[in-house]
Amino acid sequence: RVVNLEEAILPVATDKLKETFFFEGRRVCFYGVCMYCKKERAACADNGLMEGSVTLWLPDEWEIVKRRHPYQRTYRPGVSARWEKDDNYCRQYVLHRFHTTGPRLLDITDAAVLDYLIGNADRHHYEALNEEGDKGMLLLMDNGKSFGNAFHDERSILAPITQCCRLRGTTWRRLLELHADKSRSLADKLRVILSIDPISPVLHHTHYTAIDRRFDHILRAVKNCIETEGEETVLRGHNIEQEDDVQEN
Repeated sequence: RVVNLEEAILPVATDKLKETFFFEGRRVCFYGVCMYCKKERAACADNGLMEGSVTLWLPDEWEIVKRRHPYQRTYRPGVSARWEKDDNYCRQYVLHRFHTTGPRLLDITDAAVLDYLIGNADRHHYEALNEEGDKGMLLLMDNGKSFGNAFHDERSILAPITQCCRLRGTTWRRLLELHADKSRSLADKLRVILSIDPISPVLHHTHYTAIDRRFDHILRAVKNCIETEGEETVLRGHNIEQEDDVQEN
């Protein structure tokens, strides 16, 4: 949507956010409040009108915890994270130290499926509802770096899956159902849904092609895990310590 920064944002902005606003002639500029927000990277709007997405705040009574993602990048040129250099990172570090029980690792591999489809390589932290320690529902917030380069598939996004080889059985069966529908691909289904959106067309046609291509990569990655470690090990229930609870007919 198109937002008038002076009329819709500034009057309700926090003091910290207001401090990042400045004017360049008739242009209204701001750079926001975040780890990487800097004045030299400010966003500017002619006559104060800017097109963009709107982020809605969660209810105040929701207690949210923020934790560092085990597959966070270093964001430093020439410096790789441990997981980018060590294919045994998950087995030696993640599985045995942090995610031996509970839903969190499976939440992370579920999120990797979505992030790879949309090309989001910026999942540096994750947020969750603060319930029973680290067992609250994962919230997929901050997807701003999605649908960038439709011609590049960032395979490292799949590292939680390819290194850990763990995925909920329900997720895998849903992926197979989508793949089995030969009448419409995943991208075709998404195209139909987005066609009724008020701001349609939402995506450039090249992104639909990328989604189907990346979907095949995900299927191949999970199949490789199953071939290597077996379904009983790879496919889990809701929590990592639970076996897949599908009932045999």
